[in-house]
Amino acid sequence: MHPAQENCYQICIQGVLDPKWAEWFDDFTITPLEGDSLLTGQVPDQAALHGILAKIRDLGLILVFIKQENKMNLASETIRPFDIRSDMDGMTDLIEGAFAGELQNWGGDFREQMRMAKQTMPLVSILSRLSTNFQHVFDGFVYEAQGQIVSMVNVQKAGFDIKRWIIGNVATHPDYQRRGLARKLVTRAIEHARTYGAEVVMLDVRTTAQPAYSLYRSLGFIHYDSATSLKLDNPPQILPKPMPGYILRTMKLGEWQARYQLALSETPQAVQDFLPVSEANFRVLPFEYVTGFLAQKIQRAKIQRWSVEKDGQVVAVMTLVSQKNTKIHHELSMRIHPDHRAMLAEPLLTQALAALQDYPKNILRAEIRTTYTDLLDLFQKYGFIEIETNHRMGLKF
Repeated sequence: MHPAQENCYQICIQGVLDPKWAEWFDDFTITPLEGDSLLTGQVPDQAALHGILAKIRDLGLILVFIKQENKMNLASETIRPFDIRSDMDGMTDLIEGAFAGELQNWGGDFREQMRMAKQTMPLVSILSRLSTNFQHVFDGFVYEAQGQIVSMVNVQKAGFDIKRWIIGNVATHPDYQRRGLARKLVTRAIEHARTYGAEVVMLDVRTTAQPAYSLYRSLGFIHYDSATSLKLDNPPQILPKPMPGYILRTMKLGEWQARYQLALSETPQAVQDFLPVSEANFRVLPFEYVTGFLAQKIQRAKIQRWSVEKDGQVVAVMTLVSQKNTKIHHELSMRIHPDHRAMLAEPLLTQALAALQDYPKNILRAEIRTTYTDLLDLFQKYGFIEIETNHRMGLKF
């Protein structure tokens, strides 16, 4: 290795330094790093390096770490747009490396989920050429080092609402963490969404990921809601409980107006004060009947929908996505009017469990608003265990 390439360093200092200090530190670049400062640059020899470290000491600053870098490696590190056609395998490898423990808690076969997602990509690609509604459904950015994806973020529309975007899959390889990559990529994702008409950007962050939570707060995100993810490893064989005084029936995809009206009643006002329920997220367009059918065929899944009526009004809806593939989890979601939750939650849950008896005993996952402690208690009564709780955060422009 050329001697000049051996003298590249990254030095992390506790706290945030103003970039104007760069000249004091021999023109090292200074970038924010999750509440700290990262100095990156080159020194002619070890004496010069010790001189910089002495300045850090004299200023009373705390050294977090120092890392020697290859100049060629630094030069080969670039940020580029995420390409769904060529980056899926790299994304899978990165997420497995960055979130190994979390994926184990979730259960199921993550690689199989990614393989199934890849099978739908040709359909999405065709649809994106036919309708703008299917554009920007998997945008993002990756940070490459020596040709490998070491950090990434995805950003896409929330359904068909061009004004609302979602950021997800914020992941960095352990060897590249604490370099400010997440901040750079999330900032790019925010700018991207805003360019295409976003008025609000949303994301989830685990309650245990305090550095990430602090990063998003520093970027202006507001914590407006929380949701707890649960799983049931072995759905039991069970008969549905009755719901006297109510009418349970299958619900058609096109009955979106009833689902929208129920969401207005069910979503807490404090949440709606920040993020009002959007009609665009419920409206069903004509071609969705065909795309939904094709997606279910490709993924070997079945989507079942039920509604519960009282005095001619829809007071609850439930959706169950059942999988024939033994490596993919089932998924359950329900929305119940607050005035009817005590009477309907258990009958609906048992209805879903009964409907799964003809399918493989895969993991069943569900997500519940964390403030709905009665629902959390009910699901745990039937054997569900908590996977994790996420804070919902949003940034308005």
